[in-house]
Amino acid sequence: MSAQEHSEQSDAEQPLSEATNWMAVAALVLGLLGVLILTLFFAYVVRQRYLDSTNVMPVAAFLVGALGAWILALFFGHAGRRQIDAPNGRQKGRGFATAGIVLGRLGLALTIAIIAISLLLAANAGPGP
Repeated sequence: MSAQEHSEQSDAEQPLSEATNWMAVAALVLGLLGVLILTLFFAYVVRQRYLDSTNVMPVAAFLVGALGAWILALFFGHAGRRQIDAPNGRQKGRGFATAGIVLGRLGLALTIAIIAISLLLAANAGPGP
């Protein structure tokens, strides 16, 4: 066996390095961003509640921002996990993708619940003074 054949054989036996899937990381980051936005939303609502301000635009902006982050977290999480689980895939990051999916689902459910509760409270509040 020549040196070149031996080199080719040893290259084939070496495992390829596994890179972390970028979509999995993006899913985790977006899920955490949605949590941050929702936290800021609650801080804003509590602050406005005690200051008696009724401007609804900042509240809507917070909810749209959180909702958008969580929808993207779900998309990137599922796409990243699909790429990681591919038969020839040599990527890691399944935990990141799963965390992004969980945060996305939880955040989406929380956002829908907040919107529903807000609408119910607004309907039951009646006319203002």
